[in-house]
Amino acid sequence: PAIDPAPDLWPLCHGGLLPGEGDALYRGLCRRVRAGKGLVWAVRRGGEAVSAAAVTALDDKAAYLAALATAPGQRGKGCASALVSALCAALAPRDVLLICEPALRGFYERLGFALVTPICEFVPPPAGL
Repeated sequence: PAIDPAPDLWPLCHGGLLPGEGDALYRGLCRRVRAGKGLVWAVRRGGEAVSAAAVTALDDKAAYLAALATAPGQRGKGCASALVSALCAALAPRDVLLICEPALRGFYERLGFALVTPICEFVPPPAGL
């Protein structure tokens, strides 16, 4: 797959490849990328973006990988693995951090990520208690 380090954000945000609300996601990512505080890369096959990743917090010491998605028909073909590996190599020597669903932990561990600390989430009590 071909890695695109400067894809057009509009179709990624409005075409459903990156998760989030289209306009708000687009504005936020554009603002971060222009300020040097974020970046978005994509994998292209046949000229079409089939996988994308967004780093939404970036400084000299760390980067936060906040979004990674692959089009359903392209999953299992190495697109996301190639994308994350290329991003991590480009971001070195920064720490690359992420929060993922437990079901995705194995995918990220195969790419070199390790569980540092479990995250606790506040769950409000049911109404009426």
